[in-house]
Amino acid sequence: VIVMTAVCLLLSTKTSAWPSGVPQGARPGSTAESALTALHSSSDDSVSAYYLESIDSGVQELCLTCHRSGGTASLAGARLLLSENSEKNHEAFAKFISNPSVDVEWVLAKTGGGDQHGGGTVLSPGTQFYNAFERYLSLLNVDSASPQNTFLTLLDLLCSSVKDCAGDAFWAGTMAETRETTLRRATLLFAGKLADELAITRVEADDSALREEINGIDDDIHALLMRRAAIAAYVRDSKQGGPVWRPAREAQILRRLIARHEGPFPRTTIVQIWREIVSAMVRLQGEFSVAVYATENNRLCRDMARDHFGAETPLALYSSARAVLTAVQDGSATVGVLPIPEESEETPWWPILAGMSGSGTAVCARLPFAPRAPGNGDSALCIAAIPPEESGLDRSLFVLRTSPEISRARLNDAIAAAGIKPLRLIGRGTPPDDTSVFLAELEGYAGPDDARIARLTDPDTGIVEAANFVGVYALTFTAGDIADRGDN
Repeated sequence: VIVMTAVCLLLSTKTSAWPSGVPQGARPGSTAESALTALHSSSDDSVSAYYLESIDSGVQELCLTCHRSGGTASLAGARLLLSENSEKNHEAFAKFISNPSVDVEWVLAKTGGGDQHGGGTVLSPGTQFYNAFERYLSLLNVDSASPQNTFLTLLDLLCSSVKDCAGDAFWAGTMAETRETTLRRATLLFAGKLADELAITRVEADDSALREEINGIDDDIHALLMRRAAIAAYVRDSKQGGPVWRPAREAQILRRLIARHEGPFPRTTIVQIWREIVSAMVRLQGEFSVAVYATENNRLCRDMARDHFGAETPLALYSSARAVLTAVQDGSATVGVLPIPEESEETPWWPILAGMSGSGTAVCARLPFAPRAPGNGDSALCIAAIPPEESGLDRSLFVLRTSPEISRARLNDAIAAAGIKPLRLIGRGTPPDDTSVFLAELEGYAGPDDARIARLTDPDTGIVEAANFVGVYALTFTAGDIADRGDN
């Protein structure tokens, strides 16, 4: 019912309007008219007539030599066998195309020499006979297709036929509705709702009006960027020595934008655009450069730093983690980027950072803030000499020293009992001073003077000899956070 209603609406509606751009001079009896005649009746007789009129002569000339009984294709086991009988050839095509393993695209690819077609190239896309043969196969495919694909096939045939028509004779007695009426009917028929006023306004506008609207939007975006840059310059002049980079604040901005985002524009691109904008604004506020750990065979940190801090931010590459930490500590770089700590590293960098406690240098961000690709678990941590800030969704890092008798499981239990959820404990082994050292990643925000950490180091009840705050970072997006949610 839906298919017939749509086709009837498209073919039979009369009004005083005529669609702009429809070619003039269609010939009665043309290929397009034959295809649409078949669509009107949707009967095998009409498809057969179309085959006899427009297809069989080409089949006899191009296909019969190989696809006849005893021919090369027959001997090779081809499923399509033809003869000099036109009606039987139509029946053979109908049976062939009804096979679930056969589709129109595959048959057309074969005729073009693809999929190891023994006869090589016999049809070239875009030629008159190729287009007619494609329509014929599509008509055959209508009866066995799903309702949705059936409608799309009919609509495609209709549209292609409109393009081929060349005169008024074919269109005699048929006129098109206005854009507004067509939109209202289409939204009711296919979406089950009424078109809103914005959609109606846009569909009534011509292409030049839409281009003007896009130009206006571009101008508005540019004006807002210039306004934002002016504010950044004002902040620079009024900060009086405060940090130019605030990763916790940036995380809040991106979370807010992704939470309010709707429509087809990709969320991953939203993150990329705002990262470039924010990085540009940071550079406007003061000197900003990044020291990156990057050996000859490992450039992951460099790639993540470039993605996060933008194309124009200066990067300096260092072959050791200690050199990166030193560059941040002595002010040669604003930020350092180091690989995410892992278990059983020979020379981990986090004990060095713990030894810098008191200098203000600490972990402040994790990269990438949005995954670069699904399933890509590559990560890095950013180090900077800035005060720790809470973003609302955070992970805190402490280096804990215990006696060798304290097991990892017992330490986990003690942290949880203090009121913090431990997420990961990374051990360094037993240093020469006969103590065990762990990097503890904790859920939530815990600053250098957090009372819960103080319970762990209490001389009477605690089991930790020393706890050094080494940083906090905002929780990053997961692939699910920025995935397409089907709202386009």
